[in-house]
Amino acid sequence: MHDPIDHPSHYTAGSVECIEALAAMAGIDAHIDHCTQSAVAYLWRWRRKGGPQDLAKARWYIDRAHGLAVQQEALQQPGQATMHTTHHTERNGPTDT
Repeated sequence: MHDPIDHPSHYTAGSVECIEALAAMAGIDAHIDHCTQSAVAYLWRWRRKGGPQDLAKARWYIDRAHGLAVQQEALQQPGQATMHTTHHTERNGPTDT
């Protein structure tokens, strides 16, 4: 099912979504920074361009950055498992940046 916020079909090639490939290439810290920057951009422009959908995209990026930061913090504690780049929900990314 196409969802312009959580599952944008134009950002998927086969079974790989662009956001996951970027996270794997950049590393966790850079990916958290990217999510933070994208959230700010959507919040900045929402009234002039995308309206409420841009607010939803900003929230998506904030949720993703939060989930990754929580995982990263947990890894810094002894006895924790490996980190995954996906957020704890099924969401994979907004439609544009």
